[in-house]
Amino acid sequence: MVSITVLSLLLSIQRPDTGLAAEVRIALATAPIEVFEKDTGHVSVTGILVLDVGGQEAPLAFAWIVPSFRQTPTVLVYRRGPSGELQRVTEGLAPGRLQPLSGRLRDAHTLGQAADLTVGHGEPVDTMKFISAAIGQRMSVARYHGFFHLDMRLGFAGYVDLSDRTLPPTDTATCGSFESAESMPSRGGDLLATVCRRTSLRCRRRISPSTE
Repeated sequence: MVSITVLSLLLSIQRPDTGLAAEVRIALATAPIEVFEKDTGHVSVTGILVLDVGGQEAPLAFAWIVPSFRQTPTVLVYRRGPSGELQRVTEGLAPGRLQPLSGRLRDAHTLGQAADLTVGHGEPVDTMKFISAAIGQRMSVARYHGFFHLDMRLGFAGYVDLSDRTLPPTDTATCGSFESAESMPSRGGDLLATVCRRTSLRCRRRISPSTE
């Protein structure tokens, strides 16, 4: 199993792989990223960076997107599979801080297809087992400090870890009053620094890639 969490290793080189970037752009134009049973969001692409990262056999493509729903990762990661096919890595990123609602993003809860859950109720819980089980049920999972957001999308299961972000004092068990701020590093080194900083707590945990 492979995860983007190995990105705590050093960046070796930024390789211009226009073929991979082009495939990712096509995939993003057709992928069901925000397709819910009752509605569909619009996703636009801000930029794509293809990076060689230490510990990976092939480059990874990081696609910065502007979603319609606040629980969607703002960075999706792609790689080539064993046969050269394009694969989306299950774990995405949302590098920005948590901020009050801006009004620019929608909430999956309003569609009746999302829930915020507290797991364990004070007892020890295998967090990664819970996340993997939810993804296995084709759910999208956002992990916050103290609770999880889960929603059901058609054709898209994913995971983003926001548990290192500070929550607003009024919301400790629901994501109803905040969103991730927009954040777009301008260079490969900036991107790697952002990714390493945001994934440092998970550098030894792995989640299987999506094969959608």
